[in-house]
Amino acid sequence: MKKSIILLLLSILLSMAACQDMKNLDEVAHVLSLGVDTGKAQRYTFTVQIPLPTAADAEKGGFTLHSAEADSIYEAIDKINITLPWRLSFTHLNDIIFCGELAAQGHLKELTRLLPARLGFRTTCRIAVVKGQAYDFLEGMRALGDINLAKHQRAWMLEPSESALFPECTYIELAESLTSPIYTAILPLGAYKADTGAPGMLGCALVIDGVMIDAFDSQETLALMLARDEFQRGWYYDEGAVKLRLARPRRARVVSFEPLVISLEVYVGCDEANDNSGVEITDVERGVAESLREDLTALFEECRGVGADVFQLGKSVVTGFLTNAQWENYDWPERLKEVKLNITVDCKRGA
Repeated sequence: MKKSIILLLLSILLSMAACQDMKNLDEVAHVLSLGVDTGKAQRYTFTVQIPLPTAADAEKGGFTLHSAEADSIYEAIDKINITLPWRLSFTHLNDIIFCGELAAQGHLKELTRLLPARLGFRTTCRIAVVKGQAYDFLEGMRALGDINLAKHQRAWMLEPSESALFPECTYIELAESLTSPIYTAILPLGAYKADTGAPGMLGCALVIDGVMIDAFDSQETLALMLARDEFQRGWYYDEGAVKLRLARPRRARVVSFEPLVISLEVYVGCDEANDNSGVEITDVERGVAESLREDLTALFEECRGVGADVFQLGKSVVTGFLTNAQWENYDWPERLKEVKLNITVDCKRGA
């Protein structure tokens, strides 16, 4: 009898908890994207993008944007919560979009440190920088013509696995780059394109110690992704339109430590150039290999001058040290400036 009473009470309590959870869900607005721009009266302008799931909301573009100027994200949340019938939740946050002005001024370090404290978002959410305003980039998603905002976000941020137009960078990777001598953050770089009325990706941005110091176009980004072993497939245009694919992972090895010489071997396969009729494929292969080698050399020289290991060569160098203390004393960012890098690009049809 006692067991029956206990089971009955447990059932009632679980039912009450379930009802309470349903009530909480109705009171929550899930933020899928967060935009951060410079403020006018205060330091920042934070914009949250909230999906509108019903078909009746199609005319509104499938989402709503709410912005507030504040000196911190928590102050902005309080301001926005006052204007909404729900409270904001960041547990489903997919993307954080920073405007290029903030990134260039070095605010990424402070914002990266402060954001996750109480928001509760996944540290695997994706980070991007945009030219112009983050608000305009998010607003431009209305032109995509589908009320399923989450589907658009997945398609947009899964693009790195389908091409080499831009990389992927998560919150935890950006945070790691602020303290790691090996990992340099490469963020996707986008913009609101007035000619199409929609957002688009341009390439990538180089971030060192929380400051965006350089930007690379799509072809430079393709070469960079190859060197970082993050390339899958994409179009290369220096030798006409040639479709490239990853043949096998790159090979980076230390030839000698004194002096420091590193060999970097990159392997790609190519299809026939679709606008090079009459050109022998072997000539195309040689041309692509030489152009990529020149691109990689130029990128390496440009970035190592500021201590940026964009090719992640430190992963190969660190294996030559037995302890963390030895590696830290080696001072890799400074040693990087002395490296002699021998780059080889192997490009073959159908590889």
